[in-house]
Amino acid sequence: TGERRVIQSIADLQKWAVHPEEVADVYDLHRHFVDDIEVWIDDDKTIKGKRIPEVFDCWVESGSMPYASRHYPFENKQVFDETYPAQFVSEYIAQTRGWFYTMHVMSVGIFDQQAVENTLTTGTILAADGSKMSKSKKNFPDPMAVIDRFGVDSLRLYLMSSPVMKGENIN
Repeated sequence: TGERRVIQSIADLQKWAVHPEEVADVYDLHRHFVDDIEVWIDDDKTIKGKRIPEVFDCWVESGSMPYASRHYPFENKQVFDETYPAQFVSEYIAQTRGWFYTMHVMSVGIFDQQAVENTLTTGTILAADGSKMSKSKKNFPDPMAVIDRFGVDSLRLYLMSSPVMKGENIN
């Protein structure tokens, strides 16, 4: 029917499972835990569906950014041809194995050229305990408190003159 339901949580899975008792022991939404669970696709609970076997790597989506952001090759061919490859991209060092890598592999495969002319990678800002600062861990100070106390330009100058701009870690 072309309809689909995206299950975003175990609560969603329990709500939409054709047989909710099958969800009782599910603690993880990865494939082998949910492969055989049928869900109701429509709100009226008349159409059943299962997880599809095809799983697309999220880095392929990210690496497609230069093309997808311009809807190339379906539209904007002239603009794309005039601006590709990008002159400069900056991201933190871990993107070399994710976004940068995928962009370059796709670009070489499709166009036989690099995706970006110049890249700059920064290091990682570490938390007080030495782990990477992370939104999910909430292990970072409120940036507005730092800005309110020292000013945004002081923060910019500190970061621009720190080892993080040389690809090294700081905490």
